[in-house]
Amino acid sequence: MPLTDLIRYFNVADTAGESTLYPDGKRAAAWHRGLRLSSLFQPIVDLRQERVVGHQAVLLVRREDGTTASAAEAYAACETSESVVHFDRLCRTLHALNFLAQKQYAGGYLQLSVHPRHLLAVQNQHGLVYEAILKRCGLAQEDIVLHIDISAIGGQARLVNALASYRQRGYRLALAGPSPALTINELLDLARIEARQGVDLKFTDIELNDLVRRTVADLATNLEKLTVQLDLPAGASHVRGDEAKLRQALINILGNACKYSQAGGEIRVAIVRREKRVGIEVTDHGIGMTPEQIRRLGERFFRVMGTDQPGSGLGWSIVTRMARLYGLTLSPARSPELGGLRVTVSWALA
Repeated sequence: MPLTDLIRYFNVADTAGESTLYPDGKRAAAWHRGLRLSSLFQPIVDLRQERVVGHQAVLLVRREDGTTASAAEAYAACETSESVVHFDRLCRTLHALNFLAQKQYAGGYLQLSVHPRHLLAVQNQHGLVYEAILKRCGLAQEDIVLHIDISAIGGQARLVNALASYRQRGYRLALAGPSPALTINELLDLARIEARQGVDLKFTDIELNDLVRRTVADLATNLEKLTVQLDLPAGASHVRGDEAKLRQALINILGNACKYSQAGGEIRVAIVRREKRVGIEVTDHGIGMTPEQIRRLGERFFRVMGTDQPGSGLGWSIVTRMARLYGLTLSPARSPELGGLRVTVSWALA
């Protein structure tokens, strides 16, 4: 469909009456509450292949007097949830039209930002309306990468629903946060834990000696440059819990111990009994942490500064929330023997 016909179609479909799309040469522009909106596309280059693989859409805003305004100012002027959803969709419609107009010259995918207020305002079916807009433009969800700043979103349950919905519809996602190593799966793990609040627990009888041996064996590749010492009692140690969740927590704790220990260092894994509790204790020969750093463990995206180890800062958040929801006690402290961190996950004995 020609660009002018698409502009006419979207103007008729827009019942809010706050915006108008119009042709601007071979491209599209829009008026919205006294602001002129247009698109700028920045190339995204794959340095290994030395070619442009996509374009990032940037919103350009000018006031009626010709002075420039920032996109943040334009969004801030949207006072209600409905108005920010309308404005955000208008901007992405504008970018889709202009990307379509230049696609024969540019190619690749189109990266678009979804405003955090939009994501929080929409209750469900994320991406459904924009899917119809893309279809009208002759584009598919696979042509789009949605850029989402998750550090500006506080509601984990709402976030996981939105990400899952976008993925189900075929959109590709690029998440921005305080950590460059952030992964979608880590974020989804954390959000699912908080959203479910323990309703999916499957309690069984767990033998801790066997669980420790199997988990250490599964991490053998990560641990091969370290000395791993197991201190397990001769008799069995049984607890009630969700074995899959506990194993995930133990993998995260052992993974951190491995990550921050130098080659040739030592990691000790023990089953401990203290007073009326039984637990798994992991001690590493790593860099250790200050009392203030230990206090902050579990904060989203918190990482110890001064290390060159990659990570998102979400691993401890996942472990901490799992412990809280599943009735475990998590006790991190500095190890006086090895100098690194000692972490104990424990249960009250019946």
